[in-house]
Amino acid sequence: TECYFPSNYYDSGLIGAQVDQFVLKDLIQIKAPELYRHFENIEVEITSLTLNWFMAVFIDTVPFETLLRIWDCFLLEGPKVLFRFAVALLIMNRDSIITKTDTISMMKQIKDSAKNLFDVESLFKIAFEDLKPFARRKDIAVKQAYYTKMLTEKILKRQLSFTNAFTNQDYVFPEINPCTCTLDCATVVSGGLLWMVFGSQFECRIFEVNIERGIMVDLELTYNSRAYCMNCIRSNLVLVGTLSGTLIGYSVENRNIQWATQLSSSVVCITHSTKEELTRAYCGLSDGSLAILE
Repeated sequence: TECYFPSNYYDSGLIGAQVDQFVLKDLIQIKAPELYRHFENIEVEITSLTLNWFMAVFIDTVPFETLLRIWDCFLLEGPKVLFRFAVALLIMNRDSIITKTDTISMMKQIKDSAKNLFDVESLFKIAFEDLKPFARRKDIAVKQAYYTKMLTEKILKRQLSFTNAFTNQDYVFPEINPCTCTLDCATVVSGGLLWMVFGSQFECRIFEVNIERGIMVDLELTYNSRAYCMNCIRSNLVLVGTLSGTLIGYSVENRNIQWATQLSSSVVCITHSTKEELTRAYCGLSDGSLAILE
């Protein structure tokens, strides 16, 4: 795939992949406006699902027979066909998608429909006939250039804001500028301490708050994806779920990453239960599935 995608497609910020998701949303707005309005009305970020379609070129998304046909077109015509197939797949399931009014059920519906997409002829008819006229390569390239510049500037601005806002280790609450970055999630740990995750779509950073003293400390723990949720287990392990589908375990005592595991899709919520010596963590995923760790 490195022969077809730009060099920034799989870098730490996933700039190229993120750019294509902005382009895809523009194409959905043009070719399937009712779907676009539905996503906007219920505040569903469809790109959290379609990002994997592009990065893996639909591997593990559609049946193998369908995948072979998609790859034939991809190898012949290049990445442009991924936009065609992504829009076509959504249009094929338009009626069922519009009936869903929450993120979990909608993501599950789309993923299940894709897994059972054996009607290749209908997919290709929509992608190459019903979508005519489709955006030209030149038009897509112009959009990609625009969004690449926008995202690059946004990342640089975010990095600069982190540098300016968190130059020192300790911060008293009144000195924190709430506009500097976004608070994504937080959890209480031992000793009256609170861990908070600030960040953006491309990066998250963990801070520790001493509630009694009113001081926040930069733990210098970062990850190259937005954090959706976090949960403290037995006061010594903090789990953080990310947009990219990575579940990360942080040691409260050592202030470092203990382990990380890749789940099937974005982690949207985490809870846990403890019975005697056994602790289970339950992770709700954006595709509607539940991951359980012991």
